[in-house]
Amino acid sequence: MTTSAIITDFQKTALLAAAQLKLADLTAMATNKLLIQIQTPDVLLTQRGRIAGSAVLQKNTIKLNPILFQQNYDAFINDVIAHEFSHLLVFRQFGRVRPHGREWKAMMQDVFGINAQIRHTFDVSDVTQKHFDYYCGCGPVKLSLIRHRRVVSGKQRYICRKCHVELHAHPV
Repeated sequence: MTTSAIITDFQKTALLAAAQLKLADLTAMATNKLLIQIQTPDVLLTQRGRIAGSAVLQKNTIKLNPILFQQNYDAFINDVIAHEFSHLLVFRQFGRVRPHGREWKAMMQDVFGINAQIRHTFDVSDVTQKHFDYYCGCGPVKLSLIRHRRVVSGKQRYICRKCHVELHAHPV
């Protein structure tokens, strides 16, 4: 993780305030377009990994990745927050449907006037986990930090899917 990936509490507070303000605007837009009363969702800056954000449908909550938010502020304000809010609105209106199906696309385009994009193209190098090289009969295999720790602690062994040989931290 680089120093640019470190976020202070002050920065998190500012990001959270910006997200809440944007959600208040989006809620007003949706209320006017859909002609229903809508409760503004809660926002958490707890999303981790390469995912920009996620919608917790049953809790009316949006989780945002604080590192990606800080590094891609305009995209989060203009797209990501509306993307996740659309998931919540679709769930409220239609129940369980395809996550990026026609209902979600219509919500993005018709209610918010935003071109529906399913995946982001952000640089995720600051949020990608470290990987460790392990070896088998057919070459190096990358294991995540979690899997590496399981091997080191003796709790788990991993077998190569191709050659069916146990993976080792050093070349075989």
